[in-house]
Amino acid sequence: MAFQFLCPEGHLLQAEEPQAGQQCACPYCGTLFLIPQPLAEPAAGQGAVPPPGPSRQPPEPPPVAGTPGPSPGDSTQSGFPGIRTNDGRSSRSGVGGPSMPISTDDSPELVHICCPSGHELETPREMLGQMAMCPFCQAPFQLRWQDSVEYRRRKEEEIERKQARAARLWLQWSIAAAAVVFLGLILLVVLSQMQ
Repeated sequence: MAFQFLCPEGHLLQAEEPQAGQQCACPYCGTLFLIPQPLAEPAAGQGAVPPPGPSRQPPEPPPVAGTPGPSPGDSTQSGFPGIRTNDGRSSRSGVGGPSMPISTDDSPELVHICCPSGHELETPREMLGQMAMCPFCQAPFQLRWQDSVEYRRRKEEEIERKQARAARLWLQWSIAAAAVVFLGLILLVVLSQMQ
């Protein structure tokens, strides 16, 4: 049975119960951690974890996947030290130091990169240049901007713009050449009639 949990950075993820205790990498921030044991089912209406929004949920969830949800600070979910709860308490018990609140309003710009097996993954732009592991096939690979869907799309648009510019230039040159030939013919006709 699937359950939801937070990565150490506060991203809401989902896993199956047999995966508890296994190491995984967060698909959003790349942090390596162990999947926690599922919490006991809360009583009806008490701190239930809301499902991720349908607009951000992947069509086919991977074994460890999820989306940042609006409730990463819910006190029933904060099993990681340093994560603030909704009531302002930190889950870091007895340890001094400031805790950073989780901001879900400022979502990072996501880049779509395919793993070596062809699985399309989303990653924040800040993670480009780092090594990552595909949550589908466990293949390690480097997150490179040149491998992203956005880079390829931008290159294709640039090539299309260059081709359109070249086509316009050829059209203008051919119109100019036709005009010169037409004016030359008129000039020859006028000169032949004057003789």
